[in-house]
Amino acid sequence: PEIDGLRAIAVMSVTFNKLYESFLPCGYLGVDIFAVISGYVITASIYGRKNESIREFISNFYLRRFKRLIPGLIFMVLIISFASVLLIQTSKLPEVITTGSSALVGLSNLYLVKLSTNYFSILAKLNPFTATWSLSCEEQYYLVFPFILWFTGFASKENKSIQKLVFAIVFLSTISLVLFIFFWF
Repeated sequence: PEIDGLRAIAVMSVTFNKLYESFLPCGYLGVDIFAVISGYVITASIYGRKNESIREFISNFYLRRFKRLIPGLIFMVLIISFASVLLIQTSKLPEVITTGSSALVGLSNLYLVKLSTNYFSILAKLNPFTATWSLSCEEQYYLVFPFILWFTGFASKENKSIQKLVFAIVFLSTISLVLFIFFWF
C-alpha cells in the first residue's frame, strides 16, 4: 500500500504539472519518483525468485517487462495517433507520428534529442508523445539491468551479491555523471 501511495503521488504530481504548471512547477519530477519505485519493485521481485541459468533469468525478465509495458504502449500510440491525425496541423503531423513510432521501439528519447526539442518549450508541449521519453529511458535501462543483476550474483543469490550490486550501481552512476558533465560542456 505504501508503494502504491507513492506511485499515486508521482502520477498526480506529473498530472498537476501538465494541467496547472504554476501550481506545481516541479511536478515533472514525479517521473523520477516513479522510475525509482519501479526499480525497487522489480529488484525486490527478482530477489524473491529462484533462477537456474542466465538464459532463464534474462528471458523471464524480458517477457515480464514486455507483458507489462508493450500492450498499453501500443494501445496508447494507436489512439493518440488517430486523434492526432484528426486534431493536429498537417505540417506538425510527421514529427508527432515519428515520435509515436519511435516510442514503440523505445527510442523516442533519442528522437526528441535529435530534434533538439526543449522539454519545456511550447512545441514539446504540443507533441502528445513527448512524455514517452521516460518510458524509452526505462526500456533502454532494462536492456542492461538484468545483466548487472546476473553478473553481480544478485539474481542467483551468491554471497555478498547485494554489496556487489551496490558497488556496480555506484560505479556506473559515477561514470554516467562524469559523461553527463563532459557532454554538457
